Amino acid sequence: TKGPHNQEKPPEAIKPEVRTSGEKKDVDDLKPKFNESIIQAPKPVEAIQRPSPDEPISRLPQKVSASLKHALEKLKLSDNAPEEKEEEGDEIKIGTSCKNGGCTKTFSGTESNEEVCLYHAGVPIFHEGMKYWSCCKRKTSDFNTFLSQEGCTKGKHLWRKKDMGKKVVPCRFDWHQTGSQVTITVYAKNSIPELSYVDANS
Repeated sequence: TKGPHNQEKPPEAIKPEVRTSGEKKDVDDLKPKFNESIIQAPKPVEAIQRPSPDEPISRLPQKVSASLKHALEKLKLSDNAPEEKEEEGDEIKIGTSCKNGGCTKTFSGTESNEEVCLYHAGVPIFHEGMKYWSCCKRKTSDFNTFLSQEGCTKGKHLWRKKDMGKKVVPCRFDWHQTGSQVTITVYAKNSIPELSYVDANS
């Protein structure tokens, strides 16, 4: 650049500070500057120890719903009403359906007694939307498909169920589990409260 000569020396530029390798920065100066928040994780839930099966068993309290009381009253009234019961020697009526589970055949005459009955010897099970028989376990979600499943056992047709009086029958049951409890549902239609109870330990 051309211009008139100036006798004054221009000021020197400020040089950046240079630290030697012997000097060390403070550790706090090297850390990134941000707000630190500490979140404490929840304590793990302690596992509940399973009680011993040898502990004493107590009977659980029961609550009878109003709908069951009403249904039992209806049954008592129907039992007191006069009813004509079929005797062992009575003739089977045409159109009587087979009482074996899963069999859809009806009585059409004496020749029906010679037919092979295909039925399910087990009990129907309904669990988590699936329907199947306990004897063959062909699962389906459609109720009509479940009803039309062919039997897995061969035998004779049962046109009349014999009245055996009081007897023990297996009940269907279902269960589901949540985080804190297990719920068990037993399906027993019109159960008698005086004869129904549940015993459990702690």
